[in-house]
Amino acid sequence: MEKNEMENIRDEVQKHLGNDYKVELVEVPKTGGMQTGISCRFKGDDYAAILYPGQYQELMGSKTGTEQIGRYLAEEIEKQRGNLPEIPKTPEEFRSGLYGSLPQKKESALLPPGLKRCPVWCCTDC
Repeated sequence: MEKNEMENIRDEVQKHLGNDYKVELVEVPKTGGMQTGISCRFKGDDYAAILYPGQYQELMGSKTGTEQIGRYLAEEIEKQRGNLPEIPKTPEEFRSGLYGSLPQKKESALLPPGLKRCPVWCCTDC
């Protein structure tokens, strides 16, 4: 896919997603060499989705125009963003998400039978 086609698709994606997204062309190392993709990052998010228009053009047909591909990619970005989990930003958020769903039990109830708490958790003789 030519660079000017990629730029046109990028512009179409930006037009359909609006100003809440930062849309740009990126070069991504892939097996077999570098590949040009379109990175879309929603304001305030810590991640970006990268789509490869060449793959979509192959799926949609070689005569598909840049406007159609751009509109389709914008729809894909919005779908992907809705399906992503919330990413913890601090260690405390990570721990609360990790342990928040566990039932609260006494420490001794979590130990295997025959073990009691010792400095190395290895035996009952400590």
